[in-house]
Amino acid sequence: MTFIKAYCSIYSFFIGVSFYFFTTALENKTISSLKRIAEDHRDMIKSFLMETGHASLSFSERRLLVKSSGQVAGMIREQDLFFEMEKILNS
Repeated sequence: MTFIKAYCSIYSFFIGVSFYFFTTALENKTISSLKRIAEDHRDMIKSFLMETGHASLSFSERRLLVKSSGQVAGMIREQDLFFEMEKILNS
């Protein structure tokens, strides 16, 4: 019985360590991919933010829907828009 408990605790330890390394590697890869995409498309992102800010002010709307291929893909809030603009201006 003691052997089984020891085996289970060692097995649980290795699963925990493996899960930690898997999630850490996944986070690092995702962050590096997002940084690469943002750097490659910096000018397009800036122009999108400016166009979105202009539309928000022109229509006096605090939230704008984002559509892709006729389907609603998301929503941009005014505060998120200004937060992203501030990050670009300060970088």
